[in-house]
Amino acid sequence: HWNHPGPLLFWLLAIPYRLAGTDPSALLLGAALINGVAVAGMLWLAWRRGRLALVAPLSFALALLIHTLGPLLVRNPWNAWIVVLPFGLLVMATWSALEDDRLGWPVVAGTGALLCQTHIGLAPFVVAATVVAVVAVRRHRRTWRALVPGFVVLVVCWAPVALDLVA
Repeated sequence: HWNHPGPLLFWLLAIPYRLAGTDPSALLLGAALINGVAVAGMLWLAWRRGRLALVAPLSFALALLIHTLGPLLVRNPWNAWIVVLPFGLLVMATWSALEDDRLGWPVVAGTGALLCQTHIGLAPFVVAATVVAVVAVRRHRRTWRALVPGFVVLVVCWAPVALDLVA
């Protein structure tokens, strides 16, 4: 049985792990950094969508969620837990793509790749978000060139999986 078809999570966790001299506690730091980036990304996209009127309630909701989850879950590198906050980033990025934000689709592509490679059970949600984002970009900009940045992100994130399948 398997739940993680790709190496993206392991590569991200390897950065603090190697920087800390292969200290296992660095994996906790890596998980906390991934979750911190997800929270920062959600707040950044909220700022782009609604400025302070959206950032303030989202900050409160995220603070409440993180407090409820507790520090053990927020820094837990287990693939079933580390996807919770990045999934929120996927939702915010999909909304941004729907609102014609040029950064929405590439963030959906990168976050979706991380989520699918970390836990395959999220694939239906990621596929749905990807379809929504692609349709939104095509509807708003009416050119295929607007999809290029997101497809570049997809190729970079999924190339290791494709190479592993071929090899």
